[in-house]
Amino acid sequence: MIHRIQSAYLILGAISIGSIYLLSDIWTGPAALKSSWFTAVTLGISGICVVGAFVAVFLYKDRKRQRSVVVLLQVFTILGLLTLFAGEYFGGTLPFIGTDSNGMIEGIGLGLTAAGYLFFYMARRAIDKDIELIKSVDRLR
Repeated sequence: MIHRIQSAYLILGAISIGSIYLLSDIWTGPAALKSSWFTAVTLGISGICVVGAFVAVFLYKDRKRQRSVVVLLQVFTILGLLTLFAGEYFGGTLPFIGTDSNGMIEGIGLGLTAAGYLFFYMARRAIDKDIELIKSVDRLR
């Protein structure tokens, strides 16, 4: 059903990844200025994750498909984390490595992406528990 715990985890993951653009200076930061691909790639990966999370919420009738979408979201979140890390590393704004004092602001983007991955992981675990529960109920019949 739509009011399951995995729906809350998926929505929290979408909010976490979507808020990267509100709390971080990805649009105008040094990584965006040094690498022309950075903003477009991070926007594309984050958009896929946010839209995919909202689509996965409504796949509650087909749990196996919902699980596969969430696994795909986890893969895209890892790609987004690696992209953010690489862009900030080459831009010199990686926290505690660069000389810029805005490194902690860039660290917020990395932290939010990691939190999004954690929410997607918890959603996948909840979906797996639902699948196992349905299998055990079917065995009792």
